[in-house]
Amino acid sequence: MYYGSHGLQITARRSIALSVKTDTAPGGIEFLRLIGTSNVVVRHVKFSVIFVAAAVAILSAQSGAQAARGEVCGVPAPAVDSGAVSRRWSIGGWFAGGTHEPIKTREGHKEDRALFLAGISASQLLGRWRFGELRYVPTLVPAVIATANREYERVVYDGGGVGLLPYKKTAFGVGLIPIAAEATLHLSDRTGIVLGGGGGAAYFNRRIPDPDETRFNFLADGHTGVYVHSSAGTLTLGFRLQHISNGDTGRVNPGLDTRMLYVGFNR
Repeated sequence: MYYGSHGLQITARRSIALSVKTDTAPGGIEFLRLIGTSNVVVRHVKFSVIFVAAAVAILSAQSGAQAARGEVCGVPAPAVDSGAVSRRWSIGGWFAGGTHEPIKTREGHKEDRALFLAGISASQLLGRWRFGELRYVPTLVPAVIATANREYERVVYDGGGVGLLPYKKTAFGVGLIPIAAEATLHLSDRTGIVLGGGGGAAYFNRRIPDPDETRFNFLADGHTGVYVHSSAGTLTLGFRLQHISNGDTGRVNPGLDTRMLYVGFNR
């Protein structure tokens, strides 16, 4: 069914239009607020970030006064030259995506949206311990694609009733995550576990996920995965929980929490 700019076809799908009280505040749609808000990072993201902090504390406790990592469980450990590595940056990229994710709309709770992100990260070693290391990883997000954002057309029925007819729009954005860190736990000389989290912001070409929302939104994430070293570089596969919300700067703040799979590569 096509919705033109000068008219609407409201035949078989009239039943999905939302009734509106015409005596409420401007436009008669003030009472159509999204149920619930999410102006803070979801507890899953918080838990991931706390987990990273705990991992760093454990690693710090293991470091002692060592200047280099010794051999642990048969795994060779390279010597540490903190003065040299602290100034060295490496560049990597990653892609994350999640589909059939929940969204709070004026029609109720739906699970029909998707979110895709591509990131370019710079990584700098902050410290190395017996079982791992900690890195600062600020990230540029040149592509954020969020689908199934709602917009609404006001319609008038033949009998005089008024309703809202929803339809979906895809939003495109760019973002920056300047506050981010990753803790690496070594399992062998080639494999290990990565725990990370970060926060930043993104700007979209339309208001998401509701027309009463904002184009500017905050980002927060927690992620974990496994990495494999090779002569070509380091490949990481993992899980990411991404939070997007406007921090109560819009008329509504439903928030978007997305479970995503991600793949990354770093040389």
